[in-house]
This record gives sequence, C-alpha cells and structure tokens, in this order.
Amino acid sequence: MKETTSYFTHPFFKIPREKRVSNGRKGAYIAGYKPYSAADDAYLIEYYQKIPLTHIAKTLNRSKKSVFTRSKKLLRDGLLISNKAWEKSHYTKEEDRFIIASQDKMSFAEVALVLGRSRDSVKVRAGKLGVSFQKIAETSPVAKLSNEDIEFIRELSEAGLNFCEIARKFDVDNSHVRKICHFQTRLYLDKTDYFGHITRQIDAIDGMD
Repeated sequence: MKETTSYFTHPFFKIPREKRVSNGRKGAYIAGYKPYSAADDAYLIEYYQKIPLTHIAKTLNRSKKSVFTRSKKLLRDGLLISNKAWEKSHYTKEEDRFIIASQDKMSFAEVALVLGRSRDSVKVRAGKLGVSFQKIAETSPVAKLSNEDIEFIRELSEAGLNFCEIARKFDVDNSHVRKICHFQTRLYLDKTDYFGHITRQIDAIDGMD
C-alpha cells in the first residue's frame, strides 16, 4: 500500500505558530506591506459605515483599497456587520460616475438594473448629484432626426421647399416637419441649451418684480 505523504512534515511546521506569525509580519514589512494591528481593526470596526472609507484610510495611513479589502475580511469573519439601510443610501464614486455618464443614454430603471438598486433610489441620487435624466433633442428616445437634420429641414423650408417635399426626403410626417419649421418642437439643441433657456426665463421674471 502506497504510503500517504503528510504535508505537515515540512520543517516550516516545526516552528511554533507564534514564531511563524512573527516571521510572516516581518516578511510583509520587508515586502512593503503593513499588517493590520488590533488597534487598526478596532478603529475600522468602530467607524465602518459611519464615516467614508476614505476618512478611515486617512486615519490609518492606508489606501482606500486596503481598507475596503480589510473590511471584507472582517465581514467574512463575522467581526463586522453590514448595515443594509446604509448601503442603500450610500453610493460609491464608481456608481456616481455611471449615473452621470448615463443621463443622456439610459432611463432611471435601466441604470437601477445595472447597479442593482431601485429606480426611486437612483432618481433621488441623480437629484443629489444635480443630474437630469430629461432627454432633450436628439437624446430623446422618440427622436427620429438628428440636430443636423433639424437645421437642414429649416434651411430647406426657408429656401422654398414645401412641407410635403421635405417630409418625403426625411421619411417623416408632414405635420412633424411643419412643427419643426414653425419652432413648435425641437427648439433646443441639447440639455445645456434647454436649461439655459429656462434660466433666462426665470431671470426675466425676477427682473419684473
């Protein structure tokens, strides 16, 4: 019968555990890593989800990534308890950047699906970030024509073409062309143009007081 090899016969395991831990810490320091002390863990446990990880990292003189990784280990070991309500109300920088980048491309519901959050939560967060998901001009999901098309249609109308001729060229309804040429729709080039118009209206009203 083949003899079973024990992996614990290596000389390393003949060294007392305390000595192995001590040697491991020394090796980590030499390699540029700083092991977490009991005081570090106590501080992290005390302030986890009470203040941002960046603040904890600054106090412990560590990177945010290091603190995040350590918190995951403490959660795994049952030394930290995650507050689900806190998680729902707090967004990471990556999530915020995604919300900002998606404002002209996606709906609240679509963003919520990607982030694993509720539509209402994303809507509230967007408001706090000062981000509008209102779709203006060619960013609207129902827009059939680009801003360049709109300008060209108006130029053709000024050149003398009637609405029917223009509509055939762009494969849209006559009524839509008429509204474009009469500036009853597609008044703004983009969101900045739209909100600039709203601001000017408000300023004009304030000036009448």
